[in-house]
Amino acid sequence: MFANTNSKLTENEVIEQIKNNTATVSYSARPLNSFTQDEINQRPELKYIFDKLNEHEPYTINKEDVSGKLYTTTIITEGGQKVIYASYPKITFSVVDVGTAGSSDIYSTFEVIETVNVDGNLDSGWSNAIRYRNITGAMGCGYNTAFTDDVSLSGNTSGLWGTNIKGIIEFVIDKIGFSTVNEILGVLENITYSGGSESNRNINDKNVRAVGAEIDDKELFSNEHDLTIQSSISTIDSSKEINKSTKAAAEWEYDVYYFLGSLSPKYSDETICCDVDYLVNVK
Repeated sequence: MFANTNSKLTENEVIEQIKNNTATVSYSARPLNSFTQDEINQRPELKYIFDKLNEHEPYTINKEDVSGKLYTTTIITEGGQKVIYASYPKITFSVVDVGTAGSSDIYSTFEVIETVNVDGNLDSGWSNAIRYRNITGAMGCGYNTAFTDDVSLSGNTSGLWGTNIKGIIEFVIDKIGFSTVNEILGVLENITYSGGSESNRNINDKNVRAVGAEIDDKELFSNEHDLTIQSSISTIDSSKEINKSTKAAAEWEYDVYYFLGSLSPKYSDETICCDVDYLVNVK
């Protein structure tokens, strides 16, 4: 037992109380737009998260940022102290307009924005209990466009820092291609992954319309953690309509676990999707 509510609380004490069922634990997964301004103003961890969300980068054409649900777990210790873990995943998707020759960059990044509130203190130095695992990322391009460069994986995770990440990389080859976001997302959701893991895979077919990667057994939970899947796209047929506006789409899927060593997820098959407009066959 703690002597009073002002006693210094440690991570190990909280974990031990959870194991012994002497702490009360509750979970939440809510869309960001479900929080009221009053809630945000009254809860330091929410204010931190939303302030980060509102730190807009300079506008860039053909680039979108989309956030997932805000995941929280609240722990009331046997001494009456409160710990709130808060975390949300954000994806960035960027596509450069495609000329009649050469190639343009396309990439999508999955990153984590999180904080831990220990009795009102957001600078506790605690690791976040909310963990993202079993992550897949995929991208698909639109009209008259194909992936033409190698697909690469990189990022920072709990296993590797500032280096390439390995995963099972797969392609979808389609001679006709896709014209709508729904068509692209339907393909991305049905990519199956098998075979060995790699950080790069070369593209040798001119009709690769979607690429995806199932990341190896890595875990994301910190503000320093992110994953990126990157490639290049090109115009397939320069005799078709010039300066054609089309869409590309990205999708990330993941499971949410709580605490290091958890054997089963609290939330499974969570998905964030994003699409961007871009021009193909630009002259």
